[in-house]
Amino acid sequence: MARRITKRSVMDPNELVRLLEAIDTELDALRTLANEVRTDRATILTGTTTWNPGNLADGAGETKAVTVTGAALGDIAIACLDKDISEMVISAHVSAADTVEVRLQNETTGAVDVADGNVYVMVIPTTAFTNTAAAVTEQVDSGNA
Repeated sequence: MARRITKRSVMDPNELVRLLEAIDTELDALRTLANEVRTDRATILTGTTTWNPGNLADGAGETKAVTVTGAALGDIAIACLDKDISEMVISAHVSAADTVEVRLQNETTGAVDVADGNVYVMVIPTTAFTNTAAAVTEQVDSGNA
């Protein structure tokens, strides 16, 4: 279907109509896929709470539970603290429905006193990936991608 059109090319009007219809079909498929991705992106879940991890000795850590409504086991969790964590490690995982555990671990070789602040959590449901992958597969299988 790829045909290079130059100023000197002469194209049958019917072929031009077919080409424009094919382009329109491709654009519709891309619009549909973009809308599905936007819908999935809108399902990102968030939660926040205050946290004062306090003074953590080298090798010590502290865990804080954060409520994130809609979070499910296997979802991707990301966390941050709005204070300087002095090169400590922060991690997050969904530990139960609607609950994310955030862990602050000190592996700096010295004690670190972290000021109280807010912990922010973002959860990306694994269904966002499943739905997007299914939409892409459907577009490919139908020849519209």
